[in-house]
Amino acid sequence: MRKPRGKEWTLDFLGSLADLCQITSVDFAIVKEALKKHHKDFEDDIQYYSAVFNNLDAIVTRNCHDFLVNSLRILTPEQLLQEFSDS
Repeated sequence: MRKPRGKEWTLDFLGSLADLCQITSVDFAIVKEALKKHHKDFEDDIQYYSAVFNNLDAIVTRNCHDFLVNSLRILTPEQLLQEFSDS
């Protein structure tokens, strides 16, 4: 986002996004679960298990195909924006 919009706009946007979304922490249990049930990409596994452990409804990502689809929804940014505009 920074390249087309600039640093200031990007930081403002991310601040607004942080107010809107739940941000989770990553702890030992999440890392152990990601290591134990490693799927494709370790960083994606960390995000996935962080969301699962914190009972979140969805993950928003541009690479949906790298996530397991079990107990949460995996959305693209466009899908999330569409859901906001539909409600």
